[in-house]
Amino acid sequence: MALAISTLIPFLRMAIDDNDPTGDYENADERLAQYLRFGIYASFSDWEQGYTVQLNETEYEISPDPPIWCQMLFVIKTAWMMRSFEQKYSYQIPAIKITRTSKAEDLDGLQKIYDSIIQERRYSCAGYSYNSFDDLFTRPNLILTEIEEGYR
Repeated sequence: MALAISTLIPFLRMAIDDNDPTGDYENADERLAQYLRFGIYASFSDWEQGYTVQLNETEYEISPDPPIWCQMLFVIKTAWMMRSFEQKYSYQIPAIKITRTSKAEDLDGLQKIYDSIIQERRYSCAGYSYNSFDDLFTRPNLILTEIEEGYR
């Protein structure tokens, strides 16, 4: 089963604050879908998880269907990339700029969320942890013992 990228567009709109209730959006859905593809590929470069993005008739899909946490990882990475491009390539007039936070703080917040998801999901899956590094023989012997007992 696959997940259509278009299902992530509303979440991306919320993440980049492009959610005008009248439907007058800054970015078209097609453009956001392209950004999401780019963000998904960038997430793969951070951590390869075995997902593919492919064109299925008229829209792109992620295969196999990723869990919710992974979908949000893709959205956050895409929002972070969009904000960083915006910060790097935009011109600002500080006298008329009215915001609660600067773009750098927004980027920092998105990056921290992304990093915490990566940390939680990538490193919390360890099944067995060795804690004895006293000599050069203890750890290999523990590993060999586990292999002999059929542990994986």
